[in-house]
Amino acid sequence: MIRWLVRIGALYVAYKFGEEVGRAQARVELYPQPPLDYERLPSDRNEDEFGIEPF
Repeated sequence: MIRWLVRIGALYVAYKFGEEVGRAQARVELYPQPPLDYERLPSDRNEDEFGIEPF
């Protein structure tokens, strides 16, 4: 009986921990992201920036 109660308690703690991690992740995702800096992104036609060898 005690083992059963310990297992149930461990499952409950794991559930609550996962719930809190999910909340923290949701808070991080809700922060406004800085606008993209298009000058720092590689252009589509410049293979040197991607490191791709031409065929």
